[in-house]
Amino acid sequence: MATAPWLTACGGGDGTATGPTTPTPSGSAVLAYGSISGFGSVIVNGVRYDDGQARYRSEDSDVFDRRDLGLGMVARVEGSLGPDGTSGMASVIEVGATLRGPVTAVNAGGTFAVLGIPVTPSAATVWADLASPATLTVGQWVEVHGLDGADGSVTATRVETKAAGIFAIRGPVSAVQGNVVTVRGVTVQWPATASLPTAGQWVKVRGTTTATPTLPLVTTEARILGTRPTGQPVSDLAAVVELEGYVQSVQGTTAVVSGVRCDLSTLPPSPAGALQVGSRVELHGQWQADGSLRVLRLKLEESREEERGDRLELKGIISAATGDTLTVLGQTVVVQPGTLVTGGPRTLLVAGTYVEVKGRYVNGQLLASQIEIKSSGGSGGSTTSPTYGTVKRKGWVTAVSGTTLVLDGALTVDASQAYVEHGSLAQIRTGLRLEVKGTLDASGVLRAYKIELDD
Repeated sequence: MATAPWLTACGGGDGTATGPTTPTPSGSAVLAYGSISGFGSVIVNGVRYDDGQARYRSEDSDVFDRRDLGLGMVARVEGSLGPDGTSGMASVIEVGATLRGPVTAVNAGGTFAVLGIPVTPSAATVWADLASPATLTVGQWVEVHGLDGADGSVTATRVETKAAGIFAIRGPVSAVQGNVVTVRGVTVQWPATASLPTAGQWVKVRGTTTATPTLPLVTTEARILGTRPTGQPVSDLAAVVELEGYVQSVQGTTAVVSGVRCDLSTLPPSPAGALQVGSRVELHGQWQADGSLRVLRLKLEESREEERGDRLELKGIISAATGDTLTVLGQTVVVQPGTLVTGGPRTLLVAGTYVEVKGRYVNGQLLASQIEIKSSGGSGGSTTSPTYGTVKRKGWVTAVSGTTLVLDGALTVDASQAYVEHGSLAQIRTGLRLEVKGTLDASGVLRAYKIELDD
């Protein structure tokens, strides 16, 4: 395999290489492109984005909001990045499936094809309503979110079943002949009223087909995204770029990562590590005038499957608990015998407890590898429970009754003694995003002393 001599490993061994000029100015404009790995804010490429004032968009639907986001979806985030590079504010979050259509092949080893396009799962793939690739059948309709792998296949970050009929393909154009365009090896008939793309541009096409597609596929919608999968215009040279992807080629100090040409010349040489074709990486850099990404920081994702499979994260209130099954932010979480629980005993894993969960997603469930108890409003059925000082929560108002609010369908807030900044209690209604500060009592109610309207 091709390798490069400039990847370094920090003392902690996290496989991070850093160039000589990497500080992130506070409030820097940012474009992030990668799979969603957590909620409780939205986590993309290891950065936690506050989405309280974000606008949500989908390439596949005119009606889309935060409740439609799913773990493993590939997202484009626009906003600002904090000075520490680990948090930011999102102004726009846009998602778009890579593929949608019938499964046309299921292969030994777990790979499969959609519309004839090869798909490779990994240990980190989110199986939204499926147990594994083994449960797929030819003719079944699925939607795949993913990143371009080294072998040209789509490396799936999320797979879920869909109703039959609609197809979608997102990817680079390899050929144009008349109004027939080849995208990911599949020929499609471009709409007569739309401008034709050129080879090398990224596009998104949609239409209808059957379980046994006839080529060229007839499109009803077609969109040119630009020369890169991110869709970011080359002219925006000031934005910080956070990119997740797979190394497709390496030659000297130039690499291609999931369709993006990267300039690695500012990274220091080091024999301590080597980047290989097929490596999963997170890049931090800036666009250059020639359209390439000047990489200022590079993180090599851990290649061991058990660690790559535990990269998903939830941070929020437990809204329900039955045995070893919890509900956090609407997601089902399974507490396994080997789950590491810190911050308190397992008896505190009850409704009202605020937790941070890490694990892998299979068949609609997050199998927890680690759970950290942040604060608790209950103690496994005891009538008394300690409070944990001042806490801060952000969430969507899902119910209002007098001075009692409910956030995210789970957390009850007593607002009777609260000061409402930038507004009044009478203005609070369902659908608003709030930041609430207060204390959790023994019954799990957040007694608020300050509420801020985020929108």
